[in-house]
Amino acid sequence: MAEALRHQCTSCGGDLIFDSEAKLYKCPFCGVTYDYDVLESEDVLSSGLAALRNGEFSSAKEIFDKVLEKDPHNFRALRGRVMVKARMKTIRVFENENKVAAINYGNIHIEEEASAALPENKKYFDKLKKMFELGEKYQKAVREERTAKTYEADAVEVLEQVETTGTVPMIFEWIGRFEKNAAFVILGAIGLFFFGIFLGTEDDGLLNIIYPIIRAAPFVMLAGLILVCVKHYRDLHAEKAIVKDRTTELKRATNQKEIVWDEICKNYRQLRTIDPERGVLS
Repeated sequence: MAEALRHQCTSCGGDLIFDSEAKLYKCPFCGVTYDYDVLESEDVLSSGLAALRNGEFSSAKEIFDKVLEKDPHNFRALRGRVMVKARMKTIRVFENENKVAAINYGNIHIEEEASAALPENKKYFDKLKKMFELGEKYQKAVREERTAKTYEADAVEVLEQVETTGTVPMIFEWIGRFEKNAAFVILGAIGLFFFGIFLGTEDDGLLNIIYPIIRAAPFVMLAGLILVCVKHYRDLHAEKAIVKDRTTELKRATNQKEIVWDEICKNYRQLRTIDPERGVLS
């Protein structure tokens, strides 16, 4: 019951006494009176703010809606309903980078609350709307930075693989592939050569065909090794260029994120300055 709650005079701090006949709260010390409905609404609103701080968003919304039925311009109830939409327990969420990046901005539309606010409070809601716009921009910047970090890490990993492989291992790898292909032709030619000698044939027509192949084989191998070296250094240069581009993109994304965060901090300070309940942030 509202009558059972303890209320204090805002003028002198004394405990108020409830006059059941007049439906008023009176201060026995300075004589100031308070409307019963106003204090009752304050009690209800306090319970809504408590539910909000506890993350009980459904309950908080019901309470704020109830308050706004009697007082459609109530600043704290309007702001509380906005915070329910954002699933924010406190406006101080804007002080934490990780929390700002985790807000679901797609569910936040504060036009109704802004239009219901009193003229002197509209500037606050305009600034609050700006904060959510910046928060969404910051969230996007965080995602871009995260993607850029992944791309850079992948590029660095590929570059390290190319550098670790080196030219000599690549040569042996190429030789291994070569043996499965053209090397069989050369080995076959050598085999024919010695087979011809072994038979002692006087017909050197076959040797005249095989001998040039045997002579050309070392040059073919050398040319292949040179191509392997060239390919390795070309791959190395290409991967270094990719890593450089990825690093540049990461720096750009990080810089953009920091710029947006600085703007959020600046606007948040302005938001606190124009808060009608300055110093009592919920």
